[in-house]
Amino acid sequence: MRRPLLVLGFLALIGFALAYYSLPFLQLPLAVHWGLSSEADGFSATKDHIFFVPVLMIGTAILFWAVPKLEVNKQNFKASEDRYWTTALMVQLFLLILLGAMILYNTGFVFPMTRMIFGLIGLMIAGIGTMLPKIKRMFFFGIRTPWTLSDDTVWEQTHVFGQKAFWAGGALFVVSALFTGPFSVAAVVLGFVCLLSPIAYSWIIYSKRPKPQTIN
Repeated sequence: MRRPLLVLGFLALIGFALAYYSLPFLQLPLAVHWGLSSEADGFSATKDHIFFVPVLMIGTAILFWAVPKLEVNKQNFKASEDRYWTTALMVQLFLLILLGAMILYNTGFVFPMTRMIFGLIGLMIAGIGTMLPKIKRMFFFGIRTPWTLSDDTVWEQTHVFGQKAFWAGGALFVVSALFTGPFSVAAVVLGFVCLLSPIAYSWIIYSKRPKPQTIN
C-alpha cells in the first residue's frame, strides 16, 4: 500500500508545483467554472483559487489511504487491491489533467473545457468498468447496494452487468464531448442512466434469488 500512496502524493505535489509556478502567467478574473456550452460562467477575483485542485488531490490521496483501514472485508480488499489503487491513480491523473487544462485556459489558450472534461470522465468511467467483474464484495469499493452487499452472487452478476453499463456510459460521455447542443445533453443524460442502471439490476437479480424458508 505504501508505493501507491507515494505515487498519489507525488502527483499531488506536481499539482501544487504547477499551480505555484503558473501564478505569474494567470489572467484575472480566473475562470473556475464552465457551463454545458464550454463557456466560462464562474470566475474568481484572486489567483489563489488555482490551488483548489491540488488541495483536492491531497484530499483524494487521504481518502484512498483511509478506506482500506476502514474496510471490514480485509481478505476481499486484498484480492481487489490492484483495481482499487488503479482507480485511485485514474482519479488523481484526471485531477492533474484538469488542473493543467485550467492553467492553460487561464493563460489565454481558450478551448472547449466542458467537452474535454466530459471526454476524460468518459474514458475514466470506461476504465473503471473494465475492472468491475474482478472486484470482490466489500463495503467501500464497487457497486454497493443493499442487495449486492447481502449476497455474493448478486454482487458478481451486478458487476458483470456493471462492466457493460459503465462501458456504455463512458462511451456516451465521450460522444457528448464530440458534439454540442441538445445531442450532447442527451448523451450525458443517457450516460447517467447507464451508470445508475446497475442499482436497479441488482434489485432485480436479488428479487429472483431463492429466499430461505422459515420454519413455523
